[in-house]
Amino acid sequence: MGKPKHLLDLGGETFLERIVRALSAVVAERFLLGSAADLPPVLAGETLLPDAPGARGPLAGLLAALAHRPGAAWLIVACDQPLISSGTLRWLAGERRFDRIAVLPRLELDRVEPVPGIYEPMAREPLLALAAMAPREETPVPGNPGGEKRGASLQPFGARADVLVVGVPPEFRPDFRGANTPAELTALRSIRGRA
Repeated sequence: MGKPKHLLDLGGETFLERIVRALSAVVAERFLLGSAADLPPVLAGETLLPDAPGARGPLAGLLAALAHRPGAAWLIVACDQPLISSGTLRWLAGERRFDRIAVLPRLELDRVEPVPGIYEPMAREPLLALAAMAPREETPVPGNPGGEKRGASLQPFGARADVLVVGVPPEFRPDFRGANTPAELTALRSIRGRA
């Protein structure tokens, strides 16, 4: 992609700036998860939580968040979904159920979307167990050979009976578009240009 995904530009803002703006309308406090050393100057004051050791990919960030504030629920958003809106995040937060350990959206019948997602404190132990079962070698992301690597799939977590999986309403589906390849970035810029 030429630079870290969180620094890619869409409509004059970095992906990260757009996502933080959407989150700011929904949550009182934000944390940046991962090892992003380069932050846009406007976000230089944000709190950065490094990935949990021994885990990779989104699971590493999730575990870091749940360890940082073990009693808190977390609304987790990926850095490669710059179209995510505060409306979509409010809808997801409205689906929260206190008898479930997470709320994950579903776009396709055969998979859940782990981000954006809501992770309750009780999600920590099952996620730690998933990390312990993950292969120790990194797995290339499909469509990005030699690029970004990921850890354990969160699909098994989404299949748990105590995880609420909700279908995404049609009006929010475009917000889930991401960019893992230059072609996907071009498509996002095209969509954004029509918006």
